[in-house]
This record gives sequence, structure tokens and C-alpha cells, in this order.
Amino acid sequence: MPEFTADPVIKSKESMIRHINTAQSYLRRVYTEIPVVLISIGCVVGCFIGTTIYQRDNKGSTTREVGA
Repeated sequence: MPEFTADPVIKSKESMIRHINTAQSYLRRVYTEIPVVLISIGCVVGCFIGTTIYQRDNKGSTTREVGA
């Protein structure tokens, strides 16, 4: 198969040379790791914006309204 390219990797536990397909590891990274990182960054930004809006709306208030 001409599209199959593998890098030889020595596994220390087995003391054998294995061939790992670099295309599969690249695709796994693109389709799983990158979206997870982007979603995590989006959650952090969303929490920061939400906290900023909450603090701005409740500035100077000494009591909290429950069940509004």
C-alpha cells in the first residue's frame, strides 16, 4: 500500500521494533485533541465573561435576591 508510511519505534517492554502509522496518529490528534482544547478554551472564556457580567450587575449590592 503506497499510502501506508510507518516509523519504526522500539518498545522497551517488548524489546521489539514496531511500526507505527504516522497518518493515524495525526488524524487522531486532529479529530480529538484539537476540538477538546478549543472547547476548553471556550469554556474558560465563557466563565470569565459570565463572571465579569455578574460582578458588573451586582456592583454595590450588599444583599442577594433569592428566587427572583
